[in-house]
Amino acid sequence: MYQYFRRSVAAAALNAGTGAGNQRKTAMEADIISKHGRSSKSQMSRGNLIFLVAVITLFSAATVSCDWLEEQTKTIDVTGVTLNETSVSIEIGGTLTLVETVAPEDATEKGVTWASSNSNVASVQNGVVTGVSAGSATITVTTNNGNKTATCQVTVSPKIETFVYVAGSEGNRAVLWVNGQAQYLTDGTVSTHAYSVFVSGNDVYVAGFETGNNGTAKLWRNGELQNLATTGNLSQALSVYVAGNDVYVAGYQYYYDDEHDMYAATVWRNGVAEILAGPYHNWDWATSVFVSGSNVHVVGTGYWRNGALQANFPSQGTWNSVFVAGNDVFVAGETTSNQGTPVATVLRNGTVLQNLTNGARSASAEAVFVAGSNVHVAGRENNQQGNSVATLWTNNQPQTLTNGSANANATSVFVLDGDVYVSGNDGNRAVLWKNGVAQNLTTGSGEARANSVFVVVR
Repeated sequence: MYQYFRRSVAAAALNAGTGAGNQRKTAMEADIISKHGRSSKSQMSRGNLIFLVAVITLFSAATVSCDWLEEQTKTIDVTGVTLNETSVSIEIGGTLTLVETVAPEDATEKGVTWASSNSNVASVQNGVVTGVSAGSATITVTTNNGNKTATCQVTVSPKIETFVYVAGSEGNRAVLWVNGQAQYLTDGTVSTHAYSVFVSGNDVYVAGFETGNNGTAKLWRNGELQNLATTGNLSQALSVYVAGNDVYVAGYQYYYDDEHDMYAATVWRNGVAEILAGPYHNWDWATSVFVSGSNVHVVGTGYWRNGALQANFPSQGTWNSVFVAGNDVFVAGETTSNQGTPVATVLRNGTVLQNLTNGARSASAEAVFVAGSNVHVAGRENNQQGNSVATLWTNNQPQTLTNGSANANATSVFVLDGDVYVSGNDGNRAVLWKNGVAQNLTTGSGEARANSVFVVVR
């Protein structure tokens, strides 16, 4: 047994570690020599000496193992934490991810906890922040070890969306399309058409008319029918504009009895009708109204400002749209060529700015919109086959919107943030074009028209 133990110890001695253990072994040997003298060491048997060295080596190896184990089980505390963002903005419903960095990198416990100062404004889960409502909140991350913290200020804003409103008709029903989705204003019992749309704040106004009962001018506010006082036998509302608390509607009333047979250009202000004295006296109508400052501009068979017919205006022509930009009044419509052909025309301050067509084929300018230095006009021009082609002119340069295989028309134009929206029809389909790309609002299975477009961001 003793011999086996000696062999085992000797083997351990031969395979013992180095470093601190060797240093301890050397120190112990030196201690033996100091106690017994160098001669004592020399007098020891070889076997006993090997046994003694083995014991020393085993002791040194055990000491090294304990040092290693202590090093491996040592806890490295967290000294701090940071976030990849300190201040961010998101929309309601939007999300973003905050990423934490715990120091030091080799910290033993790197777990964290997330919290929001106002979860009704911004919530957080595992670093993912979600905007709940408008306001501000502070997102805090806290380390589980050491309670170290970092924060990020989050501002939540209302979600910004673009709403495109288009007024028109589908079959017998007046329709308001909102981002392509149809909202029917009537049930189709009586044929009704929507001709104009205007958005003011959260209120959406639509002007049109009902063809039943000899025809009656109509105005809807957020889908609810509003009263327009009429005295004529027939009336139509063709344009609506809202300025402050005042709602203006342009159109006409038709009178016929033993003494009268006349069209009267009419502007309704908050439902009260004002008949405009026109150039044709008993054959006048108003097609468009625009309010700028204290001035109410109306065009149709003439041009009226604040109810007075303006003399410095072409005596011949049909005018479909008015737009005011700064001190300039732009009017779109049609004049007549020497050959008697309608010419698409734009006026500025009563004089011709652009003849958009040359009179070779029938054409009309239906709407005008000025954005910066660009004058956009929507309308139509016949092709050689006699079909009308929906056309958008920008600074007198035409862009055809349809291929001419069916009669088509561009009826309204609106520009917002550089995007150009045009409403109209291609054959029986109601269509909205955005930057020249068509979106069909109807399938074309029945007759439909898109007559007016208005765009807001909110």
